[in-house]
Amino acid sequence: MSEEFAFINHWNDHNPDKQIRYYNHLAEFVLDEAGIDEAIHGTPLAMTSWIASDGSPRSIAVPFAILDDGCVYFTAVPSQAIAKSIARDPRISMCWAYGAGAVTLRGQAEIISDDKLTATVCDESAKQRYPADSDKATRLAVKLKSSERVSIKVTTDKYITFNGANLPRD
Repeated sequence: MSEEFAFINHWNDHNPDKQIRYYNHLAEFVLDEAGIDEAIHGTPLAMTSWIASDGSPRSIAVPFAILDDGCVYFTAVPSQAIAKSIARDPRISMCWAYGAGAVTLRGQAEIISDDKLTATVCDESAKQRYPADSDKATRLAVKLKSSERVSIKVTTDKYITFNGANLPRD
């Protein structure tokens, strides 16, 4: 096997022929900008990861919003571990899994203390979480809103994507 084969499909082990397939056209498995947008907007929560003070990774699913500036936002209370860690080290990763694929955003997080912005992020993230149920969205927005909350703005450094929809299924 040469280095030109960048992806191996071992999913076929359950088949009688035990055939392994090699793929060297990674473009088939990468999402374009429209695919990234569709994946993010079609997913109610983002798995969000950061570096804790002891250097270990931490993750939590968060409701999120994408505002007019194109950045991803979510909220937290400054006393929460995620906010404390972001204040110390702004590196962050957010992942949206959908169907047979995923979008991972690697970026920088910024804590913003602005009550009006935080209220908007709470409202929009609740709508993203429950797009078909305005009552649930309203209840979540009310639950999220508090004078203690701050907004966390995530600026994208890089997207890493995978679209498994093009994998052959035997």
